[in-house]
Amino acid sequence: AGAPSLRARLDDERRRKLAELTEVIARRIGADPRQDPRPALIARLTGQVVTDAMERWSADGGAGELADYLDAGFDLLADGLPR
Repeated sequence: AGAPSLRARLDDERRRKLAELTEVIARRIGADPRQDPRPALIARLTGQVVTDAMERWSADGGAGELADYLDAGFDLLADGLPR
């Protein structure tokens, strides 16, 4: 019974943090997040890069610096995805 409750709380916290990050990004780029989808998309992409970096780093046994995995993910986004 505890696991579903914990999952729900973690999901709520993730949504709150995503909303906060969306607002920060919106202010930084001068956009209204209610009208412009870019802040939310950037926030979601950022979260996914962090998740992916942590998973790759963990799968590699925590070898190396987590920052290197993060840099690689953000570099991929900066370079654009293949079409």
